[in-house]
Amino acid sequence: MLARYAEDGRTEAYSYDANGALTDERINGVLVRQRTNDAVGQVTHYTEWDAGGTRKTQDVRRTWDGNGQLQHENDCSTAARRCTRAWPTER
Repeated sequence: MLARYAEDGRTEAYSYDANGALTDERINGVLVRQRTNDAVGQVTHYTEWDAGGTRKTQDVRRTWDGNGQLQHENDCSTAARRCTRAWPTER
């Protein structure tokens, strides 16, 4: 899918996997966001780059259980030079 904005000529292109889940976002042809999804559409890996597409600003990996509940998240933001790991608390 491609969107073109008349006010500034910017284009945004979106790609989807075979299940219809969003995978890639490009602005003016530059990859700025990318997702990897599991078989049920949950995001297992999310990466974001700066507007020039040269530097990662976000890198998140997630694991899910068979019931669709988040089990683990590893969030590494290279812009802030930090990495956090989270596990859900018991409910």
